[in-house]
Amino acid sequence: MIHFSRKILDRVLLLAAGLAITFGVAVFMGTTGIFNFSGDSSRNIATSLQLILFVIIIGVLIYFITKNIKALRDPDRLNKLRIDETDERNIFIQQKTGSIGINIVIFGLAMGTIVTGSNNPQAFFAFLISLLFVIAVRVFLTVYYRNRY
Repeated sequence: MIHFSRKILDRVLLLAAGLAITFGVAVFMGTTGIFNFSGDSSRNIATSLQLILFVIIIGVLIYFITKNIKALRDPDRLNKLRIDETDERNIFIQQKTGSIGINIVIFGLAMGTIVTGSNNPQAFFAFLISLLFVIAVRVFLTVYYRNRY
């Protein structure tokens, strides 16, 4: 159980690093004046979607950080999480969907989408569509393999 709680602590630290990167990008973009609503309508839409994407990323990261910290503090939750993560069916589905790799790609695309949107609205929308496509593939594969196995 100590090995598993160390694994969860490492996950919390990785999520916290992602949160720090997200906040760092937000502070950088806010201080350099990139988030401005002056300009054409496509730039305003891109800036609005950037802010929404920031809120979503920060919300998801905080949710998973608190979920894992609660599991570290409560032995019952930790045991339930350990059982859930070591279940052979769940491990098989994660392997089939490539969940760790796709999660890294989703985070990278989200950061790229946010950074690109400040310079070029057309590139922002291209990145956003790519991000939504990767998320849709991830969700489809997860639902498909959960129903199949």
